[in-house]
Amino acid sequence: MFKVNYTAKAEADLTNIHDFIALDNPIRAKTYISELRAVSDNLKTFPFMGQEISGNPNHRRLIHENYNLQNYRT
Repeated sequence: MFKVNYTAKAEADLTNIHDFIALDNPIRAKTYISELRAVSDNLKTFPFMGQEISGNPNHRRLIHENYNLQNYRT
């Protein structure tokens, strides 16, 4: 099994996403961030899923299945 590492920017983005959603719905903010982390955690078992970023096989782009929009990439 592999390990998923989040960059400082990714952690900051997750915090900002949480804070934005929490303005309207604090409970949903927490569950949404959990969903995003769960999608990312799939990389532990399937490290080559998602789109390769910048030609680096160690960096992957995943799309949250329920929100297939540009703004919801993880």
